[in-house]
Parts: sequence; structure tokens; C-alpha cells
Amino acid sequence: MRLFTTTVVLLIAVAPVTGAAWTRQGHMMTAQIAYEQLLLVAPDVIDAASTLLDSHPDRGAFEVAAGRTVGRERARRLFLECSRWPDDARKTAYDHPTWHASALPIIDVKLPPPVAPAADVPAFEALQAFDLNFRTLRDPIASPADRAVALCWVMHLAGDIHQPLHAAQLFSSRFPQGDLLGSNQFVTDPKAGKIVSLHWYWDDSANSSDDQGEIARKATQWMERFPRVTLPELRTPARAADFGLWATQESYPLAMQYVYGLANQAFGTTSTEAPSMTQEHARKIEDVAQRRVVVAGYRIADLLQDAFRMNKEQP
Repeated sequence: MRLFTTTVVLLIAVAPVTGAAWTRQGHMMTAQIAYEQLLLVAPDVIDAASTLLDSHPDRGAFEVAAGRTVGRERARRLFLECSRWPDDARKTAYDHPTWHASALPIIDVKLPPPVAPAADVPAFEALQAFDLNFRTLRDPIASPADRAVALCWVMHLAGDIHQPLHAAQLFSSRFPQGDLLGSNQFVTDPKAGKIVSLHWYWDDSANSSDDQGEIARKATQWMERFPRVTLPELRTPARAADFGLWATQESYPLAMQYVYGLANQAFGTTSTEAPSMTQEHARKIEDVAQRRVVVAGYRIADLLQDAFRMNKEQP
């Protein structure tokens, strides 16, 4: 793979890296879309997944999510919690902060770093983590508890890798170690009027509501806006082996174009001063984010059919 470059001049400052890709609400959207797709084509996979989640070792989060619901509604809520659980489990024994991204470098050629990073060595460990967890999920001799944890990571990582800033980060003389997936650049959210990191702005751009009814309504609207048959990324069912390609051939080019490549878009250097995101830029980000969430949801449905039907043909 060749190293891409950009001539965009960006201002970078040191800040803590964010580990999320999409907010928890965004992950719930991917799960809702996967649930709706499976309800149409493979409801038995929903049953198998929800039964497995009853063995999850971190029971409290799932009991709170399910509440007193039963049947399909309980299964739906378990699905949504499963997709966000790796974020809910932060700073616990289940946390794996390096698993959420697989970022290749983008070099600012106007301000190049003194030493260029390796072009084909991604930062963070999403590729290895996804492979490990998908294999565990499919392993018939793995314990139900281990498979339940793996199910959550499979759903979560499949969502993560569709966020462009989990596949790329900028390197320059101002930040020779990388901009930490956009976490060291800041922008004023034009809707909320708050200064946030560029990474967080993208995370939150897909969905910011955790209301169950709102999530279901939005999922229906977005699936109508982006029907599966119209998405060229989904000409064939998603396979676990393609996970890396979703990062390098889809999310990385989107980061090049919509994060680091938009002309005349500069970002702030601190969390107290940052330019407002232009309305045009904000609309483009929202469009890209919604499409990526929908694609991720459809792919999660495919992956779960594969995992729970192992030796059977996909419908």
C-alpha cells in the first residue's frame, strides 16, 4: 500500500486520545440496523445471539438495558447494549483501549515530520482484535461467557472501523507522533456551540440520542435513505476476512477526503479556542457518518449470520 499525502496545513496540539468510534448512541444505531436486517432475513440468529448474551459475565449492564422487557423487545435491547458494551466497560478488567482502531498515517507534506512513519504498519490493534474475537465467537468449544464477550467486540469493532478517524491519523512536524486520530485538533460544533475534539465531533456526528424509540425511528429512516441494494459496498455479503479492507479501502480514503482534505478547513490547537465547523463541512460529515453507520449495520448482520450458522450457506 502506498502512503498517501496531503498538502492541507493543520494546527495540532497535544490532547488525550479518545478510544471510541461513534458514540455509544452511534453504536446502538449500528446494532438497531443489524437487528432490523436480521429480523427480515434471519430471525433465528437474533434468538441465538440473545440466548448467548444471557451468559455474558458482566450481567449488570445487560439487565439494566433489558429492564422488564421480554421477547423480541428484550432481544433488541440486548443487541443494542452488546454493541456499546466495550465502551461501557472502560477502565474495567474487560477494557482493551488499543483495540478500537487501525490507523494508517497521512503525511502533511507542507509540514512533514522529521521521520516518516511506516506506511503499512497501522497504529492500534483493531485488525488483530477483530480476528481474535470472531474466531472465539465461532468456536463451538469456547465457553458461552467467552463467546458472549466476543460477540460484543465483533459488533463493536465492526462499527468502529467504519469511522474514518479510526483508520487514519495525521503526521507533521507539529505532531511527529501523529494527531491521535484527530483528538489533538479542535473545532466548535455548529449545532451545540461547544468546542470538541475533531475525533469526538466525528464520533458524535452519526447519532447523539440514546432514546430507544428515537434510535428505532432513525434506523428505519436511514435504511430507507440508504437501501442495501443501492450500496455498492454491499454487492456481496460481508466476510470477516474483509475487515481490514473496510479500513484501508473505505475509511482511510474518506479520512483523506472529508477529514484532512477539505480545502480551507483549519482546526484549533486547544480545547479553549477553535473555529466553528462550517455548515457545508458539517453537512458533509453528517452524510458520510450516516452512510457509514448504515453500511456497518448491514455488515454486522452478515457477520452474525456467518458466526451463528458457521457451516450453512448465507441466505
